[in-house]
Amino acid sequence: MKKLLKKVRKAFKDEIKFAQKAGFEGVLVSLEGYIYLEVIYDIETLEEIVIQNGWQGDSVLLNFVDNSQKMLRITQAA
Repeated sequence: MKKLLKKVRKAFKDEIKFAQKAGFEGVLVSLEGYIYLEVIYDIETLEEIVIQNGWQGDSVLLNFVDNSQKMLRITQAA
C-alpha cells in the first residue's frame, strides 16, 4: 500500500492540494484518475464510484476531515 500511496500522491500532488484548499472533504484517487469528494461516502458507495469510472486495480481514499487514507481493492466488476 505504501508504494501505491507514494505513487498516487506524487502523480496527483497538485490535484490533492487543490482539493484541500477548495474545501473538499477528500479525494478518491487511482493511477487512472481522481474524483473530488464533497462528502466522505461509505465504502460500498466509494466502490461503486470506482467501478462506474472503469478503474482497474487499487484506489486510495484520502480523507481530509480525519486526516486518514484507505485502500479500496475491487476484486470483481459489477
